[in-house]
Amino acid sequence: MKPQRQPLFSYDDGMSAEAVGMHMPPVVTLNDLAAMIAADPHGHRYETSPEGALSVMPPPDSEHAETASRLLVWLAMGGWPAEQILQAAAVRIPGPTGDGGRTPDLTLWSPGLSREASGWLSRTFCS
Repeated sequence: MKPQRQPLFSYDDGMSAEAVGMHMPPVVTLNDLAAMIAADPHGHRYETSPEGALSVMPPPDSEHAETASRLLVWLAMGGWPAEQILQAAAVRIPGPTGDGGRTPDLTLWSPGLSREASGWLSRTFCS
């Protein structure tokens, strides 16, 4: 019988950074990032820079959410259409050696936004 492949990540409240780090791939891809996001039952935000630095943040609190909501409403009242104001959209950030992935609270997009099959949006604006 063929052994079953273990999931890339599983979370335990008692895990240390060292224990998690032992199971990290040498280079975190956007697929790895998506797997970490999907596997985390606590709603942490995972992002990588184009240089490969991994950032893990706790879920935003209610005050943070209120600020983002106020900004979204202000933009909408200023004439931005809903399909151009996206909340927590996964954005691919191209880099010289690989792609990073960010999930900003709000993003503004040009008309005719095209999504990649992977679900990541490509950043095509100036840096």
